[in-house]
Amino acid sequence: MMSQLDALISRGVSAEALPLVETAARVSRDLGDSEGLATTLAVKATLLERVGRLPEAARVAEEAASLLEELGLGDVARQLDYLLSSRPAPADRQFEPVEERPLHIPTPDPRADPRRAAQLSTQYNEDLARWNALPWWKRRTVKKPVRPTGI
Repeated sequence: MMSQLDALISRGVSAEALPLVETAARVSRDLGDSEGLATTLAVKATLLERVGRLPEAARVAEEAASLLEELGLGDVARQLDYLLSSRPAPADRQFEPVEERPLHIPTPDPRADPRRAAQLSTQYNEDLARWNALPWWKRRTVKKPVRPTGI
């Protein structure tokens, strides 16, 4: 089970790894293995944080930290501080007003010829695709296409 868990975590599949971690935590609780439980809870807290479930991650990290403190592993428990400090702000302080900034949307020059601009843009994209298709060693000697100007 731990090799499956390691494989999922290394691939970045946190959501799929959570059920395995919960099973490992349940087994550690049933066996009375407090060190294994603390380690598993620390992993679970990290996975919950990656998935975006911060309140639950903080709760699990607190439990893991208290177990690690009991075991005399305070230095390991301090590594979970970033999860304990990531508790969400109280509801009254969660949303602060955002300063409105003017939005700049570029507009084409009214004097520009749209057909010519489309033709230059298409030509550039085709040249760039051809250049990107070259092997890396050939790209070092062939000049990269330059964006068209004046459109």
